[in-house]
Amino acid sequence: MKKRSFILTLVLIAFSVLSAKNYYLDPVNGSLNNDGSSANPWPDLATVLLQKNFNDGDTLFLRSGYHGFGFNIAGDHNTPVVITADKGAKPYMLRVTVSGSNWILENILFTPEWDRGHEIRTGFENGTLLYLGTSSHNNVIRNCEFRSAKDTRLWSIQNWRDSVWSGVKDYGKYNVIEKCHFKNVAYAITATDKAYHSTISENFVEIYSGDGIRNAGANATLIAHNTVCNAVELDPDPYQGNHEDGIQGWGETDSVKILGNFVYSDMGVDTIPLIGRIQGIVIFDGTTTDAEIENNVVVTDHWHGITILGAYNTKIINNTVLPLPNVTNTQGPPWIKIDKTKSGVSSSGNIVRNNAASEVSIISLNTAVDHNVASRDLPDYLQDYAGWNFKPKPDNVQMVDAGSAQDAPTVDILGVKRPQGNGYDIGAYEVTNGNVHSDSNITSYEQNFDNVVDTSFWAYNWAGGKITGDRDGNTFKYVTSGLNNYYLGVILDFKGKKSVYLNIEENPYVYFKAKVAEGATLNGTPADSIPIGMDLINPLGDNIGYFYTYTTIPTDGNWHNCLFDFNEIASKLGVNSIAKIRFNPGKQRNDGGKTYSGTVWIDDFKVGKAAKSAIVGAPIESVQIPPITDKFYATW
Repeated sequence: MKKRSFILTLVLIAFSVLSAKNYYLDPVNGSLNNDGSSANPWPDLATVLLQKNFNDGDTLFLRSGYHGFGFNIAGDHNTPVVITADKGAKPYMLRVTVSGSNWILENILFTPEWDRGHEIRTGFENGTLLYLGTSSHNNVIRNCEFRSAKDTRLWSIQNWRDSVWSGVKDYGKYNVIEKCHFKNVAYAITATDKAYHSTISENFVEIYSGDGIRNAGANATLIAHNTVCNAVELDPDPYQGNHEDGIQGWGETDSVKILGNFVYSDMGVDTIPLIGRIQGIVIFDGTTTDAEIENNVVVTDHWHGITILGAYNTKIINNTVLPLPNVTNTQGPPWIKIDKTKSGVSSSGNIVRNNAASEVSIISLNTAVDHNVASRDLPDYLQDYAGWNFKPKPDNVQMVDAGSAQDAPTVDILGVKRPQGNGYDIGAYEVTNGNVHSDSNITSYEQNFDNVVDTSFWAYNWAGGKITGDRDGNTFKYVTSGLNNYYLGVILDFKGKKSVYLNIEENPYVYFKAKVAEGATLNGTPADSIPIGMDLINPLGDNIGYFYTYTTIPTDGNWHNCLFDFNEIASKLGVNSIAKIRFNPGKQRNDGGKTYSGTVWIDDFKVGKAAKSAIVGAPIESVQIPPITDKFYATW
C-alpha cells in the first residue's frame, strides 16, 4: 500500500508539472476580465492573488509597474510556483507576506520610493519590505532588490529615521534568501526566533543603518557567501544607542553556520555620508552551541572582529580578521574573541584554529586554541593589504602551509580546494600554486552573435539603473539607463560553466568591436564619447576588479575596435592566474558616481589567442564553447 501511495504521489506531481501554465500580469494595461495570456494580461499581483488560484509549476510573469502593498502570498504547493519579472520588466511592491510553501520570488524590486504614502509610521525603521510568515516553508527569494530609496546621499540622520525600511524577516522554516541586493535599508535580513533552517546566501548588503544580517534566536541557520559593507551611523553616541554590526546573533541558538562571508566596515568604493564603524561577526547575548564560523573575512576599524560570548562546542576556524586598510583613526585593531556570557557563565568545549587576526583572545574551558596567527604585523604577511588583496604572500612561512588539517574546511572562501601545498594555509584564503578551477583549460573563445547566442550577458547590477540586452540581428545590443555604480557591468556567462574563465598569464587579450548610438549621456549631458572598460574578477567571487582598463568610443554610431591587453596585470597576479572578464560600458573605475544612459552594440567578442588575432590578422585560433539556449539573463 505504501508503494502504491508513493507511485500515486509521483504521478500527481508529474501531472501538475505537465499542466503548469504561464500567466502575465500588467498593472498598467491588465484586467481581470482577460485570460492572463501575454496578449491579454491580468492586472497587478495583489489584485490577482485575491481572485485567482494557481497550480503547481505555474509561472507568473510580472510587467513593469506597481504590484501592490500589504498583501499575502498564500497556498501550499508540491512543486514551486514562480513569480518573476517579465523580460526587461521592473515590477515593484512592498510590505508583502509569504505564508504558503514552494513559492519562488525572483527579479522583483521591493521599495516604497514610488509611493511615499505607503509608509506606515515615522521613526526608525518604517517597516519591513518582505515577511516570510510563521506558516511559510520551502520558499525561495532570489535575485531581488530591496531598498528604501535608490539614492540616500542627500539624506540627513532624520531622513534615515523617518524613511528607512528593513529588507526581509523570516519567521518560517527552510526558507532561502539568495543572490539578492539590499541597499539603503535598516536591517537587511533577519532570521527570527521563529525561523528554522533559514538559508541566507550570496546576498550583497550595502549602506544599512542597523545590522546587515541578524540571526535573532533562530536555529540551524546557514549564513554563507554574503558580502556586508558600508554601514551608516545614526547615533551620536553608538555606545549608548544602536551599534551597527555586519552579522549579529543572539538567543539560545544551535547549529548556526557562518561560512565564507565578506564583512567590510567601509569598502571605499563610494563617498557615503554618515558612514560608521561596524562590529564584524558578533554574538553577545544568549548562548551559541554547535556553531561553525569558518572561512570569513572581516575587515573593520572596531575591536570586535569576531566575538562570541557564551560559546559551546563551537568551531572558529580559518578566518581572516583585519583592520581597515588606509585608515588611522580606528577603535581596533579587531580581534577574535570568546568569553563568558554576560551573566558570567564560562564558555567551553570550543575549537579556535587556523585563524589570522591582530589578536586572538580566548577565555573558554576545555578549548583547543592552536595554529593561529595573532600579530599586529599581519598586514605585512599579505599580498597587497593596501590594495585589498588579503591572500597570504606565497613565501610567507607564518601562514602558508602552517595550518592544521584537523577540523579544517576542505575549501577556502573562494571555493579553492584545501590544501594546495604541503599543508593547510592560515586564514580564509588558500594560496594556489597552479590551476584553481576545472575550466582553466579554456584558452580561447570567440562569439560573433550571428546565429545562436552562445553568450549569456549577465547584467551584474548591484546598484541602481536598468540594463537590457539581446541579440540584435548579427550583433548584441545592450541598453542601459541611469547606470550609476561601479558594480554595474556585464559578465560573460555560459550554461554549465557559469563564466568564461581565462588563464590570463597565457591569454591576456580581450577584443570586441563596439558602436555607441548618438544621444548617449553622461550625468544627463550629451557626450561625444563614452568609456568602455574591462574588469577582471576571480571566478569564485573574490573581486579583483581594481585590475581595470578602458578605452574611449565616440558616440557616432560607427564600429570601433577595442583591444585590451592584461599582460601587466597577469604578471602581477602570477602564473596560472584565472579570472573572468566583466564588460563595463559607460564606466571608468571610481569615476565619482557618473551616470550613463545610452545604447551600445558589440560584436566579434574574442578572448585569448582569438582576440589577438583579430587585430594582427593572423589565423584565428579558438575553442568554441557549446551554445546555450537561454540567451540572456539579467538582474537589476
